[in-house]
Amino acid sequence: MNTCKPDVIMVNSGAAQFLEGDPITMTKEEIIDIRRSQPKAQIVACHLEAVNHCFLTRAALEA
Repeated sequence: MNTCKPDVIMVNSGAAQFLEGDPITMTKEEIIDIRRSQPKAQIVACHLEAVNHCFLTRAALEA
């Protein structure tokens, strides 16, 4: 059971990925999981579109 009730959660997002392997930063699905587990927290997504290997855009996350 999760007893943490944060007001703000900062996530290293962007689904950044190298040519091989899984994403090295959080994907849209992982951020949605956080939203579901902490519905009252404000989520701040950083690292979006910050480097050329971030495939998750701000528009896609907002949608």
